[in-house]
Amino acid sequence: MNIIILTGRLAVTPELKETANGKIFCRFRIAVDRHKKSDGTATTDFFTCVAWGKVAEILEKWLNKGDALEIIGRIENANYELDEKKHYCDQIHVREIHFLPSGKSELKEKASDEDFAAFEDLLDDPDVSF
Repeated sequence: MNIIILTGRLAVTPELKETANGKIFCRFRIAVDRHKKSDGTATTDFFTCVAWGKVAEILEKWLNKGDALEIIGRIENANYELDEKKHYCDQIHVREIHFLPSGKSELKEKASDEDFAAFEDLLDDPDVSF
């Protein structure tokens, strides 16, 4: 079974991109600290990740560089040729994200009034009891 769970911080602010056939995606890197050594120093690993569709849109809308998150996905091998030499790399295909308390920065304040309109309409609905 191919499942990977990582907890870390965004190394860059996510940006949406679109494939030639119109699919939305976001490629980003997550910084994950290893356990500290006995001398107190820690090593950080950086993993390349890609998210598609709604997951990509949520990343771009709500998270900035330095924000903490947990990702769940699968790791895939990729390869390409450059100057007649084959290169290999791994990337994580993200299936789920979970926001974590960050302390470094707040969630992006990109939510518009329309994002909250559905909640306001629900509060005014007499057929909904709380």
